[in-house]
Amino acid sequence: MQELDPWKDIDTDGYLFANAPMGQTWGNLHWLSLILCNNYTGRKSCLEIGTWHGAFSTFLGLIFPNATITADIRDQRSEHTKWLHHLLGVKFEQADCHKVDELRALVNKVVRPAFFFCDGGNKPKEFLLLAPMLQESDIIGVHDVGTEFNCADKKIAECIDMYQLIAIPMYEDEEGKLSYGVTETRSMYWMKK
Repeated sequence: MQELDPWKDIDTDGYLFANAPMGQTWGNLHWLSLILCNNYTGRKSCLEIGTWHGAFSTFLGLIFPNATITADIRDQRSEHTKWLHHLLGVKFEQADCHKVDELRALVNKVVRPAFFFCDGGNKPKEFLLLAPMLQESDIIGVHDVGTEFNCADKKIAECIDMYQLIAIPMYEDEEGKLSYGVTETRSMYWMKK
């Protein structure tokens, strides 16, 4: 039996976190921690669309204990991850987040202002469905920006403008230029004005 090295890729795109595959980069965990725990505190709960194996849900449960909901069309979490989620109060909901009624039911369960993360099977659709449901000071994030999600797409750009979503910079470089994290994390975040 081959041993897994938790610091190396375990599949084509992911890492191991809390003994489960994770599609997020270590850089995304770092920047998201800074965003939610330092710069933009005050979020009271979280809804993650797209659980996969639940590693990122575990991370979110550390930031939002007893206030994280993760949703997917099927439960792929291991028994170990389910146990961690139980300890952290992470609730798994089996739902099709591409159906507006099911998504709205999930959104109605979170305490506002909240953090929402789109990482399911169709990130543009999830973003477009979720954006009209956001309230002031909610934060929305999307994974796989630049591959599966394109901010320059006409519908996405119009949605960002229509719902007054302000991009959250992750850091300033030596020249004073703001970075929105796409290269480093493959994720991007906005706050509802």
